[in-house]
Amino acid sequence: MWALVPGTEPPTMRDVAARLHCDPSTVSLAADKLQSMGLVARQPHPADGRKRTLTLTEHGHELWDALRTRLHASGLFAGLDAQEQDTLLALLTKMRTPHHP
Repeated sequence: MWALVPGTEPPTMRDVAARLHCDPSTVSLAADKLQSMGLVARQPHPADGRKRTLTLTEHGHELWDALRTRLHASGLFAGLDAQEQDTLLALLTKMRTPHHP
């Protein structure tokens, strides 16, 4: 679910697999489970009907927001100064972005 950031363009299943550095079949299995829980929906890609995108449902958005709020409230990053938090965010963003050789 963390790969489906609210407010960003819905990724294709292949995009999610690249972000997570895993096989697309693994993403498909995870998407099946998340869809059965009502957290994500598969949608046709707007430009290429052969592709499917993953989007958070309303319930998925609620859970994503609740998890984000709990993470911030946990104080997990309280020991980091502003520069360290910026560095951590940059590293986590880099990890989430697919690398193209």
